[in-house]
Amino acid sequence: MLTFAVKKRLRDFTLDLSLEIGTETHVLIGHSGCGKSTTLRILAGLMDPDQGRIELDGRVLLDTKERGRAVSPEDRDVGYLVQSYALFPHLSVTDNIAYGISRLDKGERKKRVEEALDLVGVRPLANARPGSLSGGEQQRVALARALVRRPRFFLLDEPLSALDISTRVRVRGELKTILQGLSIPTIVVTHDYEDARVLGDSIAVMDSGKIVQTGTAEEVAQRPASAFVAAFTDTNLVGGGDDEKMAFDPWRVSVSREPTGGECEWRVGIQDMARLGAFVRMHLGGDEGPSLLADVPAEKMDRESYSLGEAVYASVAPKDVRFVASSSMPNEPDHDEKEDS
Repeated sequence: MLTFAVKKRLRDFTLDLSLEIGTETHVLIGHSGCGKSTTLRILAGLMDPDQGRIELDGRVLLDTKERGRAVSPEDRDVGYLVQSYALFPHLSVTDNIAYGISRLDKGERKKRVEEALDLVGVRPLANARPGSLSGGEQQRVALARALVRRPRFFLLDEPLSALDISTRVRVRGELKTILQGLSIPTIVVTHDYEDARVLGDSIAVMDSGKIVQTGTAEEVAQRPASAFVAAFTDTNLVGGGDDEKMAFDPWRVSVSREPTGGECEWRVGIQDMARLGAFVRMHLGGDEGPSLLADVPAEKMDRESYSLGEAVYASVAPKDVRFVASSSMPNEPDHDEKEDS
């Protein structure tokens, strides 16, 4: 069990987080600058908080109330995968993985490296240099180097951000399988909801140093606590009555040039369009209606030939609407305040 409560004054806001994480993968998601990476550095011992306590399975790693009560980074039993992977280009895959366990005797080093090679599936690459590896292969080598130390908790900072889209989908699934097999407290930092959805047993949405909503990916998407959270999960959230808002998915939205007379319908402008496989993602909004996302079948787009700036009607069936209590929503965060990612 990893428990922590930390505060750190940054340039434009104060990072203020408290979490308790068991043998699961917990994802911190938020825009760049909200304090996610700073949180990892504090947990790893690479940055000191102004106030805080960090405890791992009953062992105190940091307590700012007690002078000198801070375990050094190398003695925290932490695995830390940085965003850039930071592989040494002049070393082989085997030597990169073994770098963090140089203090062990030769026999134990060899045993651990072989276990790590097998765990992440890169044994055939044992003698290769990082420059000859694909992005996905480099990610797995960096993962093996972090895990070869047999950490008791694991931190991953944007582990998939360096990968192209096609590689990212495959490696995301591989990483999920590996993390599930670790059975240690694991924190993944990302700004991508799809990464959070696949990797996380639970997620926490962050803004300006604070957590604005926690839950499973499904819970957060089904009941977004604010428009800020809804935007991360590609969920539409529009005003209903005084005490509630309406949440609904983009693929539930119908678009037409003429009003249908439905109960939930808005006149909006087409602000952007992007093809997503068999659908076209429309960004809708304007002075007359709310900002909405609509996934329109590609064949309908070809038939109707919608254009940017055109005014259309967007509607959703009442049965596809989820009602979210406005009274439970926090105030909308200020997105102008940014510091570290």
